[in-house]
Amino acid sequence: LASNNDALAVSPPRSAVSEEEQARAGVYALLGTVLAQPCSEEVLDFL
Repeated sequence: LASNNDALAVSPPRSAVSEEEQARAGVYALLGTVLAQPCSEEVLDFL
């Protein structure tokens, strides 16, 4: 965790925000793909 904090401190805030936005976009894309599957009942049981 210390190395990650140092990297964020060295890198500009814009890159950190863009990385966070990309991570959120990936999560939403993954959730959309999972919810689009026909086995929605299994997904609901998992959630």
